[in-house]
Amino acid sequence: MQELRHDYRRTLDKIDVRNLIFVDEAGLNLSMSRLFARAVDGERAVGSIPGSWVETFL
Repeated sequence: MQELRHDYRRTLDKIDVRNLIFVDEAGLNLSMSRLFARAVDGERAVGSIPGSWVETFL
């Protein structure tokens, strides 16, 4: 296993990092907002969320 790690590292060392492209595949849909929250006993949890429920942010 250790030899495989060294081989992998040697392979990575040959790559020019200026040619790498990173893709962020994390998205956010506003309909995923929580509808319920926790609060201290006897108090109400108050907050707000954006009103546009049809948008997806990528």
